Amino acid sequence: MDFIDTSVLVAAVVASEPHHAACGRLLDRGDMGFYLHGLAEFFSTLTGGRSAFRLSAQQATEILETDYIPLMRINEYPSRGSIE
Repeated sequence: MDFIDTSVLVAAVVASEPHHAACGRLLDRGDMGFYLHGLAEFFSTLTGGRSAFRLSAQQATEILETDYIPLMRINEYPSRGSIE
């Protein structure tokens, strides 16, 4: 299984991102791995982070729940011992 970074998820949502179409196609394949902390990063970035594009908290939650979480396998970040 491939794992994606938060930047891929953000680019799939924000049409003005340079790699918007490619990231959308990647996510449409389904069965992508995503770490749990990335959901918080996505939410922060699109509701008030550094991005000029802003969503309300409700919009960001709805997009995640309906459009993306069903396509991904959400995993906890591995503990230090498992990456050594």
